[in-house]
Parts: sequence; structure tokens; C-alpha cells
Amino acid sequence: MTSLNLDQCWQALKTDLSNCDTEMEFPTKQVDDVTTAEGQVRVGVNGESQYLLLLPCDSNLIRKTLPHTTGLDLNVKSYAIKGKNKLFLELLCTVPELNQTFTDVVKNICERIEQGQGPLQSVKESIDEFRELLKQVSLKITDDEVLGLLGELLQLEVFEKNNIDAVENWTGPDRKRHDFIFEGVSVEVKTSQRTGSPVIKIHGLDQLLEPDEGKLLLGYFRVEAVPEGGVSIPALVDKLKSRTSFIALKEKLKLYGYSDDSRHLWEKYRWNLLEKKYYIVDESFPKLTKIELGGEPLPGISEIQYSVNLDLARNNLISEEQLLSDIMECK
Repeated sequence: MTSLNLDQCWQALKTDLSNCDTEMEFPTKQVDDVTTAEGQVRVGVNGESQYLLLLPCDSNLIRKTLPHTTGLDLNVKSYAIKGKNKLFLELLCTVPELNQTFTDVVKNICERIEQGQGPLQSVKESIDEFRELLKQVSLKITDDEVLGLLGELLQLEVFEKNNIDAVENWTGPDRKRHDFIFEGVSVEVKTSQRTGSPVIKIHGLDQLLEPDEGKLLLGYFRVEAVPEGGVSIPALVDKLKSRTSFIALKEKLKLYGYSDDSRHLWEKYRWNLLEKKYYIVDESFPKLTKIELGGEPLPGISEIQYSVNLDLARNNLISEEQLLSDIMECK
């Protein structure tokens, strides 16, 4: 088996099922001439387009301690094939950026099995061999997006500390107009590392546009990056896990590319929180929207961005207590 064979195999499993086995709950292909004592080795692609390797095994593996590493999940699972349940040692790639490395891991495991090693030993030794490569995945996210997630999690923590379950109202990951949308109140969150005057970046003419029915509030967090200590996104996630629905939180975080497997990549980002302020965004707040323009911009103009100096919005300052009161009235 070559890496090229596997690349073609993954692609076929995702796009062309004519030569794939469809007798399981997701498409698989048998790996030619690679078998364990319990049967033919398979590769597959599940419903979330994740690559996986299926090694037929016996029930003794259920009681074994399985190895773990970044980006891979290893479990003993039972799947029905032609109406009969069969046990597999399933190795799943959970980080798409690791697909190519996973392909090399699968090839290495199959070569070990061909040489007579058992499924678990083959997986353990291959993971050990590729462990460092499996850690070398980078975040596909900009520094501004990291700051944006930080601010939204800081605001979510404020809500949860005050017994406001706001995960379902957290719409920043969904790229909605505002970061939190409640019935009657929306909250936009801005995070800045700037020193001096508090200046925030606004993206588009809708970001500071009040909801059709209700008010718009703005949360402002000023932070400074630090090499150690301070607050990190993984630490905030750990706090929130104990206060809110982890399943819903996990799904939201996934939209930012955050997962337990990638948390080590986020650990390097650390900040001290220097300042937190809240504003009501009304007709007196300095902003540029369709209302100020008197309608849509001229044809051909798009991706409008501008900055707002919050020093000029002092009259719009409100307390955290007022923000929470407004939210609670809507819950």
C-alpha cells in the first residue's frame, strides 16, 4: 500500500461510492492483503468527513488501556456488517489539518500488521513514531479572530456567573450580526490590545445597527498579551464547562476551530484583562450604519470597515449591572 493509494481511497470514500463498501453505517473500503486475526482491515470516512481506520479485533481489547495523542481518537467499537456485529479497534482523525499525517500513520500501521504485529501493538508503536508530527498542526485563524473569541468567552463568563444561560444566545461563532442575541436585546463584543485611547474596529454597516425590536449594547474588553499567567481560552472553556451545557458550548467552539485536541495550540495565547466597559448603542453613539448613510452604499462599494473612538461615547456608558438587568428582563 502506498500513500498515494490511500489519498485516492479517501477521495473515493467522500465523492464516489461506486467501488466502496456501503454495508456499514458509513462508506468503507477493505485494505488489500492486510488482515488481523479477526478479519480484513478497512478504512472509512464517517458522516463528518473524518478519516478512520478499522482494525478487526477480539473482545479482550475492551479491557485494555488505549493510547491517546493529539488529533486522534482510539476506541473499541462494534459495527454491524451484513446484519452481524463485529468488533473493531477504530482510529479516528479528529483534526482535518492532520489528514495527510494520518494517512502516513495508517500506512505505517498496515505495514506493521503485514509483518505480523497485533492491532493494538501496531497502533501504539505507530502513534509513538508519529507523535511529534501529530502535534505540528497550526491554527487556521487570525490573531483578530483569536481576540474576538477571547472577548466573547469573557462575556459569556459574565453571563454564566450571574446565572444567565447564554450559550444558545451566543451567535458570534455563527457569524450573525451581533455576538449575543436575546429577545429584545443584542450584545456586540469588542476586544482590543491597543494602548491609549479605546478604539475599536467595526466591520460593515450592520454591526452597530440596532435590532429591529429592542436595544443594542456593546461590551468592550481591553487586554494585554503576556508570556505566562493571565487568562487563556482553554482556561475560560474549562470554567464554562462546569456552568453551562458542554455539548452546546462544544458545538459553538468547533465553529472557531477549537477542540480538546487542539487546546495546546491555544495555550500560547495569554492575556491580562485591563479594562471592561459597557455602552448602549443608540442614536447618540458614534457609528456608521445604513441609517446614517440614508440607505445602502453606492453599487460597487463593499467590505466597509471603520474605527470608533470610545472616548467620544462616554455619555453612552452603562454599568455591568444595567446590562445584566436588561438581559434578565428578556430571559
